[in-house]
Amino acid sequence: MPYRLFALLVVLLCLSACSDSHWHPDPASSDAKTLKIAVFGSTAGNEQSYSASAQAAKLAQDNDDVKALQGYVTIEPREDAESLAQAVDDARRIRDDPDVLAVVGHSYSGTTRAALPIYEQAGIPVMMPTATSPYVMYKFDEHGAWPGFSELENREAPYPRFRNAFRLIPGDVPSQVEAIEATTRKSLKLEPEEEPNPDSTAPAKHPRIMLVCDITKRNGANVYTQPICQSLLRDDSGHSIAKYIARYREYDVDTVDVWAMVTEIHAVMRSETSKQIVFVGYPELARMLLEELTERSNPVSDNMKSYTFIMSEACLSNELLQFGATVYVTSPFNPSRVEKCLPQLKQIEHDKNVVLSAEGYAYDAIVILAKAANQCKAKNQLGRECVLDYLQLNGDNLPGKCESYWIGNGERKAAPYYVYANCGGELKQIGEIGTEHEIHEKGHCQQNAR
Repeated sequence: MPYRLFALLVVLLCLSACSDSHWHPDPASSDAKTLKIAVFGSTAGNEQSYSASAQAAKLAQDNDDVKALQGYVTIEPREDAESLAQAVDDARRIRDDPDVLAVVGHSYSGTTRAALPIYEQAGIPVMMPTATSPYVMYKFDEHGAWPGFSELENREAPYPRFRNAFRLIPGDVPSQVEAIEATTRKSLKLEPEEEPNPDSTAPAKHPRIMLVCDITKRNGANVYTQPICQSLLRDDSGHSIAKYIARYREYDVDTVDVWAMVTEIHAVMRSETSKQIVFVGYPELARMLLEELTERSNPVSDNMKSYTFIMSEACLSNELLQFGATVYVTSPFNPSRVEKCLPQLKQIEHDKNVVLSAEGYAYDAIVILAKAANQCKAKNQLGRECVLDYLQLNGDNLPGKCESYWIGNGERKAAPYYVYANCGGELKQIGEIGTEHEIHEKGHCQQNAR
């Protein structure tokens, strides 16, 4: 063969190997090595060092679909990153590992958003059991000006979706926003048609609320919280609570002056007989706020029993109930459904004093990936591309063990949302959000009972 022709063939082979579709080729066939499903779980933010995803990964080992993959695919639990930089490093290592078939995670919207572009480079399917922000699903320059959340849904806007991402949990907008609004209106005893006193200088006709948004940069909390907070501040529907917000504040847990934060809350809420605070964020900042409020509350001035907190789903933890305030948490999780499909968790829930949350979604994410892998194995096509094709083609019906999922364009469709309250010292489901943005109550709850 002439030298020039040989050199040309070498160049063509190199270009082919470096094309986008083969940046990181599918893992080698199952005859050669065992592939891995990486399951990220975080123990941050709870005193028990408990990870719902890690527990789900452990239980999934006994699932029939998972057992059918023995010798071909293993479930590999991994400790999740608590910073964006670490999440990027983890994603790069996975991208460069040809044995990773798929990913379940990450635990936070911020870390998921940081890792997804890297996973997409390698064509790695990502199942998301907990990341709820609308920002997670779209491609844009995160180092530039971020688009408003309403721009993301604009078909004319240049923001394509990540084709390798599939969200099992309902997204925050509109699901969680509607739940927070319905819970706040119920807490304020408002009817949809009621309006506040239009004269802002006169005493308010109804109690006012304070909106606190956690924007901790370390874990990218703003990716999760800002779309929710921006939505709550919009006064564009009969269900909006924007007109009742007396003050809106953003805090970073690593830089916040907790004393000043509580001083401002006292000042804003001083004239209110019932102090209503909507908190959108993670438990770390919520705990700091509650601890400081408790320190500076007493029966003469600001008794904690006069405070009502409406918290986002990330705060679904019994640990935040020890401070004496009335607490509501909006959440898509249904522990009773999880207990039916995974009865082993009932004892864990009791022993560790946890509210079952992401266990069902994380378990089902593993089961769905196992079903996909088994089908690909049967066709002798076990690899990332085949699993991704399965998820995209079967999005209208992806059965897990706890639920069956309808996922369109990567988003969960037609999913219920619930409200929890501190009943007898633990969080219990007290209602479901209806189609009219109202709470359909379920049972009786004795608030603050210990």
